[in-house]
Amino acid sequence: MTNASRLPPRIIGVDAARAVALGAMMWAHLTDSTSPWLYGFPSALFAFLAGVSMQLSMRATGGAALARERHQAMVRGAALLALHVVLTPLSGSITVVLGTFGACYLALACAPRWGTRTLVWVCGALMVVSALQLPLSVTAPPYPLFEWAALMVAGLIAARFLPRLPLVAPVGAACAVFGVWMRPLLDAHQYPFLNPNGHTGGLIALISEIGCSLAVLGLCLLLFSRWCPYPIQAMGRTPLSVYCLHVVTAALLPAGPLSAALSIVAAAALASVWLLFFPRGPLEQLLRDFTHAAARQDLPQRHSAKELQS
Repeated sequence: MTNASRLPPRIIGVDAARAVALGAMMWAHLTDSTSPWLYGFPSALFAFLAGVSMQLSMRATGGAALARERHQAMVRGAALLALHVVLTPLSGSITVVLGTFGACYLALACAPRWGTRTLVWVCGALMVVSALQLPLSVTAPPYPLFEWAALMVAGLIAARFLPRLPLVAPVGAACAVFGVWMRPLLDAHQYPFLNPNGHTGGLIALISEIGCSLAVLGLCLLLFSRWCPYPIQAMGRTPLSVYCLHVVTAALLPAGPLSAALSIVAAAALASVWLLFFPRGPLEQLLRDFTHAAARQDLPQRHSAKELQS
């Protein structure tokens, strides 16, 4: 059984928000839903929460500890890029997002230590660059790199104000509603910079996605400040494992609400049982072990080739 005292303290609301993102994504994939609330927002919430987690996990203020945390973030990014390559041939019609996450981890490894004002400027600049629709393949839908980087930086900022997020949740919800309302009204071909549609990186899309993410996280922090149903929290604690399992099994299931509901329940049940015996999900543990091993600073010095030959 897991010894809870040896695990780092967790913020239950963040785990619950991850579970919401996972459930919404699985529902969207398995129902082929045309709802504007399921197109763009679940994956954007994932990116936003990745930034939140990155900020919460990197607490070193300087020295060797800070260098090690940055190294681990870069190794995590490289590992996610490799996992993207492995997962893509098995994903069927689902477009895998791990490559974009990996690139963002590599690019933003130093960002958690930056000042809040600097992060605000960086987030704004990324939003503008994303909205400019630069003719580069990395800006193409469904996971434009600059859009995802802006969402992760927004998450870095939000992580510094977690106790206050429930207060700004209504403002975030209003931004999300505004973005959805604008989708049928604004001609994205005429005004590409303002494109409100999900997965495009347009300015209105980004504002609404950040707003929706703030609203969901703020609501989860409010509702689950002290307690959360264990299956929901367990699912939110194993996001990488649940995501990869969903991607490789989605093509085997018939499309429809029943399949989506059963998949969500099964994922929550599997995560719950697994965490009764292990502290982390299987892929989360492998990724943690790999990043820690790659960032070790206590390795013995290797002998030079000349010394080995003598």
